[in-house]
Amino acid sequence: MKKIIIIVSVFIVLNSCNEKSPVNEFVPEDEETEQAAIAQATKHAPQVMECFGYIDVPPSSMAEIHARSSGYISGIAVLEGTQVSKGTLLAEISSPDFALLQRQLQEAGANWSFEQARFARMSGLYEKNALSAADWETAQRDHALAKATFSGLKEQLDAIGFDTSRVLAGQIQTALKLYSPIHGVVTEVHASNGQMATPGDHLFSVIDKSHLHVELQIPASDVQQIELEDQFRFTPAGTLDTLFGEVHLINDVVDEATNTVRVHGHLLDDAHADHLLVGERVFVVFEE
Repeated sequence: MKKIIIIVSVFIVLNSCNEKSPVNEFVPEDEETEQAAIAQATKHAPQVMECFGYIDVPPSSMAEIHARSSGYISGIAVLEGTQVSKGTLLAEISSPDFALLQRQLQEAGANWSFEQARFARMSGLYEKNALSAADWETAQRDHALAKATFSGLKEQLDAIGFDTSRVLAGQIQTALKLYSPIHGVVTEVHASNGQMATPGDHLFSVIDKSHLHVELQIPASDVQQIELEDQFRFTPAGTLDTLFGEVHLINDVVDEATNTVRVHGHLLDDAHADHLLVGERVFVVFEE
């Protein structure tokens, strides 16, 4: 009996030793600190939005110069890349018709002067009852017709580009001169000596780079994240230069072809304008 009790006691002790006690996982204090730091950094990481854009200028800074009347190009004064001021001569166009138009203006001017003097005399006679009603009506008609003819021809030559004050002073101009309407750089030349130019022909383009801006193409799904005066950084294609800009205008229309919204941004430092090209693509990044 005593042996049985001893055997049972040994069995109980061995069985209790085989039962596993719960183990508490130990995490070093340094590792806990590192995990907390990573979680905090992730929580406050800046939200980045990326898009593309391009360098542009406002419509008022672009000028296309066309031929205003048919003629042959008799001289070209500029090349692509030429810096020009407002009023700089670009080219000359010649045509035999130019002399005819100017002579017609001179004749119309002389007739208008004659009719003005005649109308004044007729008016005085009519007030004194020394002129019939029919003659007075004829004088009024001739006066109005002479005025319309002269004014119409003068406006026509002014629109073409002739200096009508010189024409009326007796100076016939053999060539029509084309001048730059703005300051800037000549970016396109579509003219050559001897070329026949007709009204509407695009001969030159001039761009003023003093008002360069960044035209952003924001995905329609992201445009709600953009606000006026938000700042962004951008990198011109093919360079590592980082420049900065600010949102100035946000369009309210989505471009159906690209599903983007155009956002107008200003450069924060205009000193970089000389190094940017109109139409150049840029990579844009917004950070909160």
